[in-house]
Amino acid sequence: MEIKSHIQAPKSVLGRFIDEKYNKVHYIDVISGRLGLCGAKVINRELGWYSEQTEKALNDNVENPFSRLCNRIIKCVNSEDDLIVSSDDNYIVKKYIASSIGRSDLISRSFDNHFSKFDLNPQFKHDKLVELSLKISAINDDSFSLLWGIIENKATSSLILPRNCLYYVSDEDFGNPIVMPISPRVAIGVFSEDYFERHPSFINERIVGIYDDKTIKHLNSKAIQYEVVMNGKFAVSSRIDDLTDAWEQNKDKIADLLSLRNQLSK
Repeated sequence: MEIKSHIQAPKSVLGRFIDEKYNKVHYIDVISGRLGLCGAKVINRELGWYSEQTEKALNDNVENPFSRLCNRIIKCVNSEDDLIVSSDDNYIVKKYIASSIGRSDLISRSFDNHFSKFDLNPQFKHDKLVELSLKISAINDDSFSLLWGIIENKATSSLILPRNCLYYVSDEDFGNPIVMPISPRVAIGVFSEDYFERHPSFINERIVGIYDDKTIKHLNSKAIQYEVVMNGKFAVSSRIDDLTDAWEQNKDKIADLLSLRNQLSK
């Protein structure tokens, strides 16, 4: 029996971006700028995208563990307690990154271009990309140490979430992080080793606060850019203004970003 699956962004993360007035998320089409409202359980879903076996593997190995980690992180932020990070937590973040990238349209398009001579069933292809991403995330797991922490948004603007789940920010002073928003106020950041060396207290505290709107708007702009390149689909937020502001920053770059996506998928 075919089931409806969330293609990329998990419903547990999407659900933290709802506008409580409507009990839905605001979304923006990153290509056209079109706005809409949709339930967090409905957006990003498609019938038969994954098999039941793959859906279960994602739930058991990625989405449920990541949801529990996010709950702990948000609890620590709200209580101002330090986050105690284990090797299991490192592995959870690593799997979330790998599975998010593996489920992107860019990777799927690249797969199609390299295996075009095979008439593959779409669901089989989607399943195999998930399987491959989970296998990659398990390589050298025992020796893997992820330099990650919490980004707490203390500014007026809210973080937005791209369907791609994550994006990269080239900023040496900020540790060149991979940013994974998990709520409008909190994100997970994977930082460079140099950032940890320059901020030794961060190893224990695992949290950095952002107080200015300019930085949050810059992060949201990067979310739009990476979504255009990785999927060309949507970003969500609990507030319309944060979506439109991020898109307006990039509307003149859309054509170039789509050209880059085509080049990368060859």
